[in-house]
Amino acid sequence: MVGDISPGTPQRGTPRDQYQRTYVLLPPDHGATWATTALQVFWNARRFTVGGSADDAGIGDLDFRRVIAVNPEAWGDDLRAFFDTYYPGIVYVPVQAAGPAALKAALEVLDLPPLFPPQPDPPRGLPRTPYARTYVLLSPQANADWAVAALQATWDDRRFTIGGSADDAGVGDLDFRRVIAVNPEGWGDDLHAFLSQYYSGVMYVPITALNTYQLAGRLQALCLHDRGFSLGYPTTRTSPYITDDFGVDRGTYFHSGIDLASSWDKRGEEVLSATDGEVVVAGWNVSEPWYGYQVRVSYMLPDGREVLLRYAHFKSDADGGVYVQKHQQVQRGQKLGRPDSTGESTGDHLHFDVKIGAGYVDPALLIDWPS
Repeated sequence: MVGDISPGTPQRGTPRDQYQRTYVLLPPDHGATWATTALQVFWNARRFTVGGSADDAGIGDLDFRRVIAVNPEAWGDDLRAFFDTYYPGIVYVPVQAAGPAALKAALEVLDLPPLFPPQPDPPRGLPRTPYARTYVLLSPQANADWAVAALQATWDDRRFTIGGSADDAGVGDLDFRRVIAVNPEGWGDDLHAFLSQYYSGVMYVPITALNTYQLAGRLQALCLHDRGFSLGYPTTRTSPYITDDFGVDRGTYFHSGIDLASSWDKRGEEVLSATDGEVVVAGWNVSEPWYGYQVRVSYMLPDGREVLLRYAHFKSDADGGVYVQKHQQVQRGQKLGRPDSTGESTGDHLHFDVKIGAGYVDPALLIDWPS
């Protein structure tokens, strides 16, 4: 592919203008705590890009590409030689640290002189090999809390690159360049049009979020969607209607799921299982009375992680509200019970939430909605 580029023909992802890019590169075995440390040191003051791909750190036809390589020996080979071979012209800055706290101390005193090493002839920074790049693009107003939320929601699962440069999000001669644009209206103009004009071929995925809780849940849902996980529509109501979104700030807590209009008494509607799985809660849970009568189903992902799906505010047992029992195996689309308004609900509806690990994700991004 690289050999097919004719002299004077710009490759995909050619930078709109020259800009200086600094990429903080974490090795494969360093988890989210390490990457979070780098973001907290650099984001508000320098807005450096943070990622886990050595190719992504070197890509781009830029005069100034700087890589802060954290514990480079963890890559197993000579990382500097890798850059000299495949991405010459890089400003290479290795940093050694025994743990995240030591990394914070090292980065805070790191001397970063504006070195400009000799550059190879353009086009520089062509990819060593095709790879798929997803860049989570934060708006100019997003502070370190937002960047950290985006990173912690995606790092250990998908290791997306986190940054704040629209040019950096689009740069690179790659078949797959995806930009997850967080609150794109914060750029002031049409960000999609900008990327289409200057970085054609980019897959543009806008995400709006009112708070970092909502952002994390929506990004985690996208990670699950990338892995092929989807949910059935969880009610027999034929006209889907969300009465309250995921992540809404309710004063003392954030709404952990979505509320869907659904009522047994008014329209004879019933709750449907969104996945296969095992029932782990069925009926009244004394530790969660605010949910009223509920059903919770456990589903195991192929990678061994457990997904917990809660359906809440069923009619009471006396009214035949719950159709299933604890430890029962259910199938996607199976009827679970009758939606009502038990617990602390203020009206008939179905509360539906999805939990993986310690966090909740936005079910709306995973449901196969009826047309």
